[in-house]
Amino acid sequence: MKDDNLVNDLELLVARIKHEMNSSKQVVKEAGDPNDARDIGSKLQIVLTTFNSNEPIDAKVDTGAEMSSLRVNNLKINENQGACSFNFYGKNVTMGYEGFQAVKLGDKTENRPIVTFNVVVPTKDPNEKDITVSNVKFNINDVPDQEIVAGDNYMDVLLGMNFITAGKFKVVGRATQTEGVEGFEILDDEKAQILRNSVKDIVSQLIHWAGNFKDPNEAMEFMLDEIATQIRNR
Repeated sequence: MKDDNLVNDLELLVARIKHEMNSSKQVVKEAGDPNDARDIGSKLQIVLTTFNSNEPIDAKVDTGAEMSSLRVNNLKINENQGACSFNFYGKNVTMGYEGFQAVKLGDKTENRPIVTFNVVVPTKDPNEKDITVSNVKFNINDVPDQEIVAGDNYMDVLLGMNFITAGKFKVVGRATQTEGVEGFEILDDEKAQILRNSVKDIVSQLIHWAGNFKDPNEAMEFMLDEIATQIRNR
């Protein structure tokens, strides 16, 4: 016969499992102050004034780069005129440059021309004025093996520390997905330990309950079947 105490304990265990399953939910939090326009993530849209018809451009924040960078195709330099020309999103652009930045790539060094843009960052509140960071220097990175086109989400603008410092931005990015359990948020790397502890607790109770049966295997089979049935019908 099924022991009444064991059944009662089992029902409590099932109720506990159901409660934790219901109270556990996935949440995604944005790091930083959502109301502070100077808290920026690793990716954002910007406008380079008087460039690309003032259309927004996908940009990637690179805190490891001293200077910001613009990826282009077909870069040509006219040192006599102090100008460079290139293709960006299918348009030919000619603009003056102010010198060169030596960028080391493996065993070789590239001398990239430096240009200046005013960078506009939209604010998070549509009622507030956008942030403009003036006179931000960019090196021009010629990419011969890939066509630079709009909408490919490759982040054709890298925003380096010169942009971050000048705009007084704080790079906060986004938090990883988390689990909310009974009002507490726990990071993914802690979830495995919590699950292990829960399983250990359940197994301990199963071993304890098995003592109420003459045949431990019968007790184990009954309890596992009952748990599966209860959870399936939750």
